[in-house]
Amino acid sequence: MKRFSVPICVTIGLLILACAWANYFSFAKQMTAEIILTSPSNYSIGDLIVLDAEESPGVLQWTILPETQNFKIVGKKAYFSSSSSTRYTVFISGTIGGTLATKVIFLSPEPEEKEKEKEKEKEKEKEKEPLSPKFEKILKLINGGIVTTLDDAVAATKQLGLEIPEFKTLEEYKTWIVDNS
Repeated sequence: MKRFSVPICVTIGLLILACAWANYFSFAKQMTAEIILTSPSNYSIGDLIVLDAEESPGVLQWTILPETQNFKIVGKKAYFSSSSSTRYTVFISGTIGGTLATKVIFLSPEPEEKEKEKEKEKEKEKEKEPLSPKFEKILKLINGGIVTTLDDAVAATKQLGLEIPEFKTLEEYKTWIVDNS
């Protein structure tokens, strides 16, 4: 029976250990398949943001909810921009080393963006409000021929406690009332 020398035994032992070590970490890597993504979690209305998954191996599938035309995928990057203060959910999935990997992120508007949009909505609602009964009363007086001068119309308006811009003619005043109804 032939004896192996100690250096050969140590070398063979180290090779076996290295192979076992490599297989262990390869298996562990497959078990912890993960999509690596860099992206902000908040956005400002109108800004373009990039969701970058370039460091993730494998082919990825992207989905955004609610659906929007402002979400484009190019390779392993997605580009997103929003014109409203909607909260979006992005789903990314793919197989990495034979293991299914998924990632879910939420894209939310900056807090001040929501406030700005609420203010705009309030302004729009004010614009939609019907003509004040007080303005209707003045318009009836003008159309009925009771108020015939701009000074009388402005005086009547101020007496009712209403604010108006300055006008040059009674017709301009009347048009403003009708246009703002």
